[in-house]
Amino acid sequence: RSTQSRSSAASDVYKRQAIKKLVDLGIVKHIVTQNVDGLHYRSGVPFSKLSELHGSCHVEKCEGCGKEYRRIFNCRNYNNKTEKDHRTGRHCDDCKGALHDSIVYFGEKLPQKPFETAFKEAERGDLCLSLGSSFTVNPASRIPSSFVNNKQLIITNIQKTRLDDKCQLRIHGMCDEVTQHLMDRLGIKVEGYHFPSKLQLVFEPHNSELDNIKITTLDAFGDPVTFAEEISMNINYKDSKSSFEKASNSDSLDLRFPKGFDGVEIVLKFFDFLNVEDLRFYFTRDELHYGKLVHDMSIVPHSGVKMISRLRN
Repeated sequence: RSTQSRSSAASDVYKRQAIKKLVDLGIVKHIVTQNVDGLHYRSGVPFSKLSELHGSCHVEKCEGCGKEYRRIFNCRNYNNKTEKDHRTGRHCDDCKGALHDSIVYFGEKLPQKPFETAFKEAERGDLCLSLGSSFTVNPASRIPSSFVNNKQLIITNIQKTRLDDKCQLRIHGMCDEVTQHLMDRLGIKVEGYHFPSKLQLVFEPHNSELDNIKITTLDAFGDPVTFAEEISMNINYKDSKSSFEKASNSDSLDLRFPKGFDGVEIVLKFFDFLNVEDLRFYFTRDELHYGKLVHDMSIVPHSGVKMISRLRN
């Protein structure tokens, strides 16, 4: 089944979490959205289940090499004089090219891949649930239209739409309220908003004299995402000397340092809008072994970080 949503990000947190739960349960197969707020991804929906037709304010792309960066913060640079200037002010870690936000404004070329995926999923789906769309923007409006013949279309909107007389079920109501009634009827509990994530530590020898630790912040699916404003690492030695390094607005920190260290302190400083205290880790040399550590965790805004599990590969 496919879901198309288009409504205010300020009032539909419950709806996004509910849809994410339906994706987890395999009831919703794919989400098609014209929103650019990135809340579906931030709720934990994988990109493979999501077509963001007009881009996302949480994704920026290198104009040089094409590398994409996923952020928990809004990538848009509001100091730019026009919307057509997509430069974010940051640069690519690989080629140093300028990073541009991925938001598509009126009159700009639409990204091809999300549309191709959306239409392919629509062909496979048997039911389309539309939440808040007016079906007035092309070519996105062709997606629900493809369900009119021989398939099922359910429309939820407080206003009239051009497909009202062609759908199998028309619900006049607020999307959040309708979604809550649906989840109650299905007997499915919806969790509060949180951002599922991972912290990965790779410890390996660089040469006979130096060791190397790389810290990477990941989303729930193992893809790099920037969710900490600053990552810092302090390597301590018994003779009081230390090696210190930090990275700001980045998804990784890589540090080489002399062998024979006593311990490693890692600190994640989160963005102010999350209202979450810093997260600190300390490992003694005896606790660290060459290889990879992955910490599964969940960031809960205005509450804290829940550590779920610690794995070693």
